[in-house]
Amino acid sequence: MIARAGGALLDRLADRRRRALEALARRPLETQKATLLDLVRQAQETRFGRRHDFAGIRSVADYQARVEVGQYLDFRPLWTRALEGERDVTWPGRPRYWVKTSGTTAGDKTIPVTPEAFASHRKGGWDALLLAAAKVGGQHLLGGPMLFLGGCTRLSPIGVDGRVGDLSGLVARRLPPGVRGRYSPGLDVSSIPEWESRLAAAARRVAHQDLRLLSGMPS
Repeated sequence: MIARAGGALLDRLADRRRRALEALARRPLETQKATLLDLVRQAQETRFGRRHDFAGIRSVADYQARVEVGQYLDFRPLWTRALEGERDVTWPGRPRYWVKTSGTTAGDKTIPVTPEAFASHRKGGWDALLLAAAKVGGQHLLGGPMLFLGGCTRLSPIGVDGRVGDLSGLVARRLPPGVRGRYSPGLDVSSIPEWESRLAAAARRVAHQDLRLLSGMPS
């Protein structure tokens, strides 16, 4: 019954969101410009925003003239300030959550994740779910567990009252109630730190589950 009612709602939302995304796809440059200027407006009173005169930015060209292309090492001193407790450094407020990531430059990186960033990830997740529902039907999608293979959900302390972990693990900890109950392999398995052990435990968990969705991080 719950899958039927929830599936019908998901179908309606999927159709509405599909039409909205199609409209955005017809004007990508305008959409990106509006997004950039909105972010600049929100950050104009931060240390970074004042340094680059965000209050005077009215166009993409203004932004390009004021903000040079940067890399992680350019931001690390600023984010160290935020880790030490300073507010309004590169974004309003002080981020409590951080992620560790590695790449081809600068070694391990510690990057802040703001409430607005979490909201953006959540919106992207909903879009992916709705597009899947549009393909197979909401009732079918909600009829069983949905597997998401990602990072570890365990967190560690960092800085002043901060917590650090994997980005996909942080997102998994914030699944909405309607999806949380269908999340596989579950928080108990996803909190296992070692990838090989976590993968083996996930395989045992899902071996006899009627999975309706497979998703995860490409890495």
